[in-house]
Amino acid sequence: MLATAPLAMTTTPSVTTTPRLSEVIAEQLDRLVDWADLPTARWHQLRAVLSALGTHSLDRPATPPFSGLSQINANGLPWQWSFSLGRERGRDVRFLCEVGTPGASIGERTVESLTCFHDLCRLLEIPRPDWFDAVVVPELVPSDAWPEHWRSAMWMAVGASRDGVMARPYFNLNRETPDDRWRSIGRLLLALGRLTSLERWCAVSSQVSSGSLPVGAAIDVLPDGSPGRLKVYFRSEAVGLDWLARWYRAAGGEGYGAEVRRLIELLGHGGAGPYPEQAFFVSLELHPDGEVSLKTDLAITHWLDSDARVVAATTRFLREIGGGDDDYLAGLEALGIHPSRVAASDPERCAFHRLVGLGFEPSGETHVNVYVEPPLDAVSDAASRMMSRSRPRSFRPVDDAVERASRFLVTCQQADGHWSDFSLPVGRATSWVTAYVVERASRVPAPPRTLTKALARARRTLLVNQSPGGGWGYHPDLPPDADSSSLACLALRSADLEPPPGALLALDRCRNANGTFGTYDVIDAEGPGWAATAWDVTPYAWLALDDEIDDDEAAVAASIATHAQTLAGVWRAYWWRSDLYATLGMVTWLRRRSLPIPREEHLLATLRAWTPVGVFETALLAELFFRLRSPVMARRVCQRLLDSQRADGSWPTQPILRLTDPQVVAPWHTIDAGAMFEDQAGVFTAATVLGALSFA
Repeated sequence: MLATAPLAMTTTPSVTTTPRLSEVIAEQLDRLVDWADLPTARWHQLRAVLSALGTHSLDRPATPPFSGLSQINANGLPWQWSFSLGRERGRDVRFLCEVGTPGASIGERTVESLTCFHDLCRLLEIPRPDWFDAVVVPELVPSDAWPEHWRSAMWMAVGASRDGVMARPYFNLNRETPDDRWRSIGRLLLALGRLTSLERWCAVSSQVSSGSLPVGAAIDVLPDGSPGRLKVYFRSEAVGLDWLARWYRAAGGEGYGAEVRRLIELLGHGGAGPYPEQAFFVSLELHPDGEVSLKTDLAITHWLDSDARVVAATTRFLREIGGGDDDYLAGLEALGIHPSRVAASDPERCAFHRLVGLGFEPSGETHVNVYVEPPLDAVSDAASRMMSRSRPRSFRPVDDAVERASRFLVTCQQADGHWSDFSLPVGRATSWVTAYVVERASRVPAPPRTLTKALARARRTLLVNQSPGGGWGYHPDLPPDADSSSLACLALRSADLEPPPGALLALDRCRNANGTFGTYDVIDAEGPGWAATAWDVTPYAWLALDDEIDDDEAAVAASIATHAQTLAGVWRAYWWRSDLYATLGMVTWLRRRSLPIPREEHLLATLRAWTPVGVFETALLAELFFRLRSPVMARRVCQRLLDSQRADGSWPTQPILRLTDPQVVAPWHTIDAGAMFEDQAGVFTAATVLGALSFA
């Protein structure tokens, strides 16, 4: 379609081989128009818009850094592409850009931007929005005193679908005091005659102002020239997830807490301490009819260091909400961001992704917004050089990977025989981690002699450090829990050692009336959540008590477990970011008892479509495929584990363990259910991988 269409934008030919920035953006626009399957007429409109908006800001070689503007991207590139994705969303072309001559004063560039905005309205055949000049500009644009810290005052966003093209100007609010900014938006709503929205604005302000700095505003210009949504953006200070929970309560969006929490956990920040400043940008959207909606933009470059992690997490989340992942991956491909480029990008930063946002409309629709810095030829050359320096290692046999992982674990073992990992407020885990390592590593066929000795020493340590209550805890100074006690019993039995008297009794104290297990008994639990049924604890307790459970009891237990299975075929994890931990425990126990896997084919279909986030979850997925007798899929996943092993035998780690609030029974429904923690020593992840590779 585009190859035969005449160009509506011309650029001065470059005297060097380096393309102009306008040429690069124009080429990417063409590919995105094809991706969105927009008609030729819409493409002509967008090319004309690009020419109008980028006359000055894009007229430079496509070689960073780009000085003289506000740095929408860290290198100064004044353009970002945006994808709005979800089950009900069609493909459209969106971008945010800065207008004006680089190096000119903010006042001069603002005048250029305002002129360009009216030119844009004419291009899009939007009737002149007189309210814009009469109401918005006087309230949101300084007349004389420009703050010294400002780099820019105004930006332009455009979105095009098959139905039409929409314009949205953005304004900098980062001046005067936060209270002044709140009042400024209130005056704007009053001038627009939106009294219902003004009431909501005032009601929300008293609930969310702490830790929230109003920094920007945007307003939709509708095709008939009238004002649409007013969006106000708030930047977070150093806050925790309770800050987000407060916003969703204030905006009436508590029902979306599970999805917000899920996306944040998939993107990998644990929240063990405050998130960095500017980690979150919340936009409160005030609709003309008085409805309110909310969007959360996650500034991932403040707490993520890998485009590959962003792609995996975003793809996975889109699949979980019902669609949009194919559109996302195809959109990246259209921009030239292929999987090889993602893999080759700088591992110390996100080279392409800038923000990932989650929005909820009054209709109940959920959508994901992804903001991407345009890849440039110079970036492509750098990526190619990086690939030549760090090509993926060739296939490494499993036994070599197991040998090196075993050496890593032996090196990490402490002098007293414990393994230690995770740093929670109550200290580092010893007994629990040791039991887990022994249970997983004991499966290795023909293990290296050094590993065999290390496991024997660890079992002796477990026996010596049994809690006075009869079981084992996170470490010896904490009360016993069903998770640690179950794993310790399994670790001892891996060497045909019977748990000492009282261990099974301690475990049994955590049993609930229906035969499932909470993490703690009701006496030691600090809240109802820690005593309630946990499906990432229950199957391991059943495995530890296997000899004590007869066939009739096992059948009843399996029936109870079936009712807890989700529609996707998995079981929810109380303590873990990944539900695969609980699901693997259930599948392991059902196989041990020769019981059928409920909805097994559906579970397999879910797992085949699963995008694992991080090595820990990848290892769980591999073992699940082995246990579900799908060896081809299992070996494919194992190959990823082999390729990602480090030189010292370990694997990369990320936050995987949730310290769930003891008052929370269903963390998957709560935004601030608890902080996530990483196994900094890498011991827990390495043991998980070793357990999976033992099947290969």
